[in-house]
Amino acid sequence: MRRFSSKFQPSIVGELNVTPLLDLAFVLLIVFMVATPFMENNLDLLVPTGSSAKKNTPVNQVQTIKVRRDSSLIFNGKHVTAEELETQLRALYAKDPEIAIIIHAHKELSVQRLVYIVDLLGRVGISKVGVVARQEKHSSYKL
Repeated sequence: MRRFSSKFQPSIVGELNVTPLLDLAFVLLIVFMVATPFMENNLDLLVPTGSSAKKNTPVNQVQTIKVRRDSSLIFNGKHVTAEELETQLRALYAKDPEIAIIIHAHKELSVQRLVYIVDLLGRVGISKVGVVARQEKHSSYKL
């Protein structure tokens, strides 16, 4: 006679083992995360050309506006009020419509004040405007 033990009864596993599938998914995720930056930086971009493309603005056409923490304005090294600034900008724009402005704003200046200056430049008609920013080693602002 044959003895049958309950220990060695074959049983059917009714669930799927997903561990190998998860391992594969994580490996593929890591491969794509590593490979994506290399794929994006190797793009060869051809910039479109045109006959009316504008050249860089000459240095003598670039004016600077510094806005201090207390909202005082310095235009090309001279303290001015907002009204004087608008008058001087209108005169410069009338003389040369290709004028460009660079704004140096204090980092604690309110955004509303900066928008006011940009709006003033728009009223005058100046469209070439840049805002100077510098990279901080340890940024205190978190998004």
